[in-house]
Amino acid sequence: MLHLEKEIDEATFQKFLLFKTTSSDYGKFAPNVHTMPNVYFPLKGDFSQHLGKCGMYRNHSLNTSMKK
Repeated sequence: MLHLEKEIDEATFQKFLLFKTTSSDYGKFAPNVHTMPNVYFPLKGDFSQHLGKCGMYRNHSLNTSMKK
C-alpha cells in the first residue's frame, strides 16, 4: 500500500532546511532580566477610546452604482 504522508524526523528536516527564521525561536525561553525592557512607553489611546464610544465611520452618501 502506498503511503502518501511521510514522517520526517528532526535530523532529516535539519538537512533540508536552507535557513531558520528567528521567529521560530520567539517564546522558546522564559523572559529574564536580560531580555526584558528597562523602560515602558505607553500610548495614550485617545483615538481608540473615541472609536469605542462613537463607532467606526459609516458612509451615508447616496449610492449611485448599478446593481449587478
